[in-house]
Amino acid sequence: MKNSLFFFVLILFASAAGAQGPVYTQSDLWTLPYEDLSDLLRRYPAMYPSDYGTLGAPLLFRPWNLHPWELRADLDGFPQNRRFDGLYESNLQPGNELDTIRLHFLQRGGAGAFDLISRSLKVDTPYTEFQIREGYYGYGTVDFMHGQRVYRTTTMEISGRLAWYDGLRYRSASRFTRIRGKVGFDLGSRWRMTAAWSGSEIKSDFTKNDFAADSLKYVPSREEGTITLAQRDSFKTSLDPSLRLYLREDDETWHSFRAHEMSGGWILKMHANLPRQRLTFHQTGTWARMRYPGIERRVELCGGLALSDSIGLGFGYGQVRAELRRESGWRHDRETDRRLLSDIMVRLETKPVRNISLQGGMEYTECMVPALWWSGSYPLAERPLLIAPEFADLSLRYDGSRESAPPVDRYVKTAAGFRWRRKSAQMDIQILTMKHAGDYATRFTSDGSSLTLVYDKARENNAQVGVSASAVIPLQYGLRLDSWWFAQAKTGDLSNDIDTRGYTRLFFEKEYFHAPLTVRSHISYEHIGRRWAYSDRGSMNLGPNHIFGFRISGTIRGVTLLWGTENILKHHYSYLPGYRMIAKEEYLAFIWRLWL
Repeated sequence: MKNSLFFFVLILFASAAGAQGPVYTQSDLWTLPYEDLSDLLRRYPAMYPSDYGTLGAPLLFRPWNLHPWELRADLDGFPQNRRFDGLYESNLQPGNELDTIRLHFLQRGGAGAFDLISRSLKVDTPYTEFQIREGYYGYGTVDFMHGQRVYRTTTMEISGRLAWYDGLRYRSASRFTRIRGKVGFDLGSRWRMTAAWSGSEIKSDFTKNDFAADSLKYVPSREEGTITLAQRDSFKTSLDPSLRLYLREDDETWHSFRAHEMSGGWILKMHANLPRQRLTFHQTGTWARMRYPGIERRVELCGGLALSDSIGLGFGYGQVRAELRRESGWRHDRETDRRLLSDIMVRLETKPVRNISLQGGMEYTECMVPALWWSGSYPLAERPLLIAPEFADLSLRYDGSRESAPPVDRYVKTAAGFRWRRKSAQMDIQILTMKHAGDYATRFTSDGSSLTLVYDKARENNAQVGVSASAVIPLQYGLRLDSWWFAQAKTGDLSNDIDTRGYTRLFFEKEYFHAPLTVRSHISYEHIGRRWAYSDRGSMNLGPNHIFGFRISGTIRGVTLLWGTENILKHHYSYLPGYRMIAKEEYLAFIWRLWL
């Protein structure tokens, strides 16, 4: 038991180069309370997801209070951001399909990038997993996964989810459906090919509420197919080449707003293992054909070439990454505008001295504004995205019509800190900074009738600083203390505009009766600091909030019963103005894992 717990702790908090915050594995996801993926992602440094309180409503991440499209997300290396607006819709991706979640602050985009790795079932023996859960505002899920080897060289996996919200705040109801299939083929003794398809759809209805006079419908959907060709035993080879192809279709409907995107691309990757280095070559290509209000039949293209070098140094470890991307802001009726964008990153980590290793790095990155924000035009009530306080007035119109090409935002980011590790205990503390490079940046302005994105002089003291800390401390008798915290402020005035987030839990895991029964439980405390927040219902100061929770589960031979409650003290609070959370939340789950 001690060895397995030690191994689990190392996996949970072992972080790849540049990772900030907790590193979630599938083993850890079973022990954390969450509704959808956004509940996990909001625990990362400077991540502030905002939605309208119902399954599938527009959920935007505004990291560091930047524009929501500044956050990147990749699933198995495939980009998950839509090209037409640059947004990442996490609601379409169930967390139970993921094996690992990491945030890399020093990696493309003003706010960094989420690295999501899909879960692969052990298929040598047929395996089935079933889960049903109810709670959280009438939120319920039914999940199913199955995998097996269907032939000597062929494997198969299938998964699905049905989720629902019924009778929620403001009399809304929602449904989420998803199915995913994956087939793997061994091509000889060296190569393996996998093909996967997934489809997700959310239907949310808002009826007779004060949000709008008429009923509203929000329906996002995504279909995606991928093909991967890679060597089976890549660790035994010196080059480790792989080729990945993807094709994706995104649709979004909100009231009378309609948007459609067909996109695809490829990822060619190759490693060169040298005596003290690991050189990585990355070549990518992306195309997207879009159709949305004010912009018809537009095509965007993107091609990138990246080279990264991991170097073993005498005093530790170093990593250098350089990337060039050529993007076309739009292509329509033979009109094109192409930009050459760059990304340069350097990172160092020393060898441990007295169990302490130092870490530091810097990145310069360039981000092109997506076509919609620079060229689109529609009434805000049709697609009420949470961007600025002006959205409190739904009579406004978003007007992004331009004749010039979309601008480019430039950022300089730094990270510095240390890691302390002793046996199975570990603590990480990092100071993160981010600011616009150059004198100009994009921002939203309002003239009283419309909201417009402009490229103007950057405001003074726009640099921001954050302190990120995480720790895991094993105790006696099966107890463990997990904690991760983040605080953010402007460098011009560290005493004001501070936003803090934190999560701490006392976790317990122990086996009884020589293996049949495993009990896991925790007592948790979540802190949401005072902050200035806004939604379609207004702008105001919220918090601070103090939320306590409890969770317990018992597993006997693959069958798990789970019960939990959040906000035990019935504290009334809101993530966004006008969207009060219920005083107490309870959930109950049944999980069945079967090896046939």
